[in-house]
Parts: sequence; structure tokens; C-alpha cells
Amino acid sequence: MAATADAVVIGGGVVGASAFFHLCALGLDRVVLCERRQPGAGATGQSGAFIQYHFCQNEAEARLTQASVPYFQRWDDLVGAGSCGFVPVGYLRLEPPEREAGLRARVGMLREVGVETSVVGPDDVTRLAPYLSADGVAAAAYEPGSGYADPVGTVAGFLAAGRRRGGEVMTETSVTGVRAAGGAVRGVETTAGPIDAPVVVLAAGAWSGPLLRGLGLDAPLTVALTQCVAFARPAACPVPAMTVGDGVSVSYFRAAGPDGGQILVGVGTEARRPLADPDAGAGPVPAGVGAAAGERLAARLRGAEGARVLGAPAGPIALTPDDLPIIDRHPDLAGLTFFAGDCGSSFKTGPAIGRALVEWAVLGRPVVADVAAFRLDRFGADVRAGS
Repeated sequence: MAATADAVVIGGGVVGASAFFHLCALGLDRVVLCERRQPGAGATGQSGAFIQYHFCQNEAEARLTQASVPYFQRWDDLVGAGSCGFVPVGYLRLEPPEREAGLRARVGMLREVGVETSVVGPDDVTRLAPYLSADGVAAAAYEPGSGYADPVGTVAGFLAAGRRRGGEVMTETSVTGVRAAGGAVRGVETTAGPIDAPVVVLAAGAWSGPLLRGLGLDAPLTVALTQCVAFARPAACPVPAMTVGDGVSVSYFRAAGPDGGQILVGVGTEARRPLADPDAGAGPVPAGVGAAAGERLAARLRGAEGARVLGAPAGPIALTPDDLPIIDRHPDLAGLTFFAGDCGSSFKTGPAIGRALVEWAVLGRPVVADVAAFRLDRFGADVRAGS
């Protein structure tokens, strides 16, 4: 006999955790989240957790970020359990001369929607962050209110707040299929048995593609492993207070660990590897990635020469052709909404995406933000598998 629920969430990353919290906050009596391993075990737990606007590609993504940032800033008021660990240290995006025009255009777009950001010059970079070299920098974007969060704490806080409202989290429970009949979702099949529910929110990260295909939807997703490198901060190296995106060397870094004793460095798409199976292990750091990360860090952060590699956090991500997420409801099945294609940059928008999926499924439309630009049919009029 199947268990019953008012709603089921598939996936325990930041989007699934947010959806779980918002379903419980709406007062649904029984909300169940199914996580195939442990919460945050996929891309979320390995995220750099940057909370910044500069990589928003358009106004829709900027506004989605604006709808999420208050959760990080006012966690105690809006969530009320645990801590997201938000550190508003500021963000700098550095660009060489050939990318300056693009930086200015993006800052202009962000300012038009109300983001606090500005273009600064190389002298401003060294004034704001004396521990940085400005070599090769023509201009930078400065976001004083941005920063980073704790991805594990963010997920744990959302789940704790949902549990307080009566929600249940089932770990080590894989969803093997979504059941539907009569033009509506009816529940899910899991390794722990079936669960009947009239609302299902699918947010399974790199595992979303097969579940969507089982529902007749063809989402253009490719799965890749994304990897960054953690270094021990040398004694002679100051703690890098700000988070930094270095468009000159195509890398990013921020402080991590107790008292900033570590520095987390990413080298962009160089560290991405295609994955046929998102369950495949990360394995060792690819040849040259650790060395490249160390060289780029030392070239930008004073005193970072010879930093020792501590590890290489990695997680599977799902990519779309336009590097924007898919946020949608099933065109034929009432009660089913889904998120796919995190593109490695959806942590900052996770709170609002989860809320939008819940509002769409339960209230009939997303209220928190307009997500029309993220619908699946932007890749073609007919999104049904096999068409």
C-alpha cells in the first residue's frame, strides 16, 4: 500500500530544500522530500556558494537573484532555522581591456534593475583590496553587498525549518519514476516504496534528465563534473576578504575554512569533464588543473606563491545550451513543476527557484519572480521526447 503525502520534492540540493521549506510554510499537512543520498551531496555541497550578480546574463536572471538574496541577508527572519552562513564581504570582477565593454554593459543592465554595483578602475581595485595585484586589469565591477554563503548550512537550515512545520526528509531514497494519470501527477515510485501525492516538485540536479524523459519531456541537458581546488593559505598571504572573479586569468577565488585558513580556487570550464554517469567518482584533480589554479592565484593574490593543495571539491552539474536553468511546469500534467540545468551557477538563485516551483504547483503561478524566460520551450516549440 502506498504512503500518502500532500506533496513530494525530489532532490535535496538547495532548490529542493527551498521547495520543501516553502511547501511546509504554505501549511500543507504532509510534505516529503526524497534524497537519493544525503542532502547537499551533489553539486550544492561542493558549490563555491558565491552570492553575486555579475554573472547574471539578462534581466530575468538578475531579478531571480534579487528575489533570492534577501533569504541570505535575512535568514533568521525568512527561514528561522540553522544558518546559511552568508558573509557579505563584497565582490570584484576583474577584466582585461578586450572584455571591458562587456563588463560595462553588464553593470549597466544590473544598475537598471536596481543592483548596487559600479565600474571601477585598477587603482580602485588595489585601494579596495590591497592584497590584490591589478596586473592586466582594465576595469572591474564592484558589488559591495555581495559575498558567499555556506552551502551545507543553507540546505540544512531550509530542511530544519521544514521539519519544524511537519515535513519529512527521506535520505538514501531514490525516486525511480513519477506516476501520472488523467492529466495530473499522482505521486512517485521510490526505492522505499510508492508515495501518492497530487503535487511533485522535481529538482534532482544532474539526475533530473532521466526522470523528465520518463515523463515525455526532452530537456537538452549534458552532465559534467565541475571541480575547484582548495589551497592552504600561506602564512605570508593575507586573508582575501572579498570574493574575486578574475576574467584576466579566467579563475575565481575566495577565503574558506576557519579564520580564512583556506582559499578556494576555480578555473572555470577548464576543470569541467563530461560525465556519462553523474554517480561516477570525481577521481584525482585533472593533470594541470591544480598547477593552473595555483599559478593564477599567485599571480593575483600577494603572498600566495607556493600554496599547498589540500583537496579538490567536485560535483556533477547539468548544463543547458544557453547556460541558463530550466524552470517550468509539465505542459500536460497538473501538479508537476521542475528545475533542471543548474549550469553551475544556480546556488545564488536557489531560494527563489524553489519558491517559484512551489507557487506554480500549488497557487497556479509563480509570485516571487517571473520565470517565463527559463521555460523549457525556449529550446523549441515541441519539447516532448521523441518528437
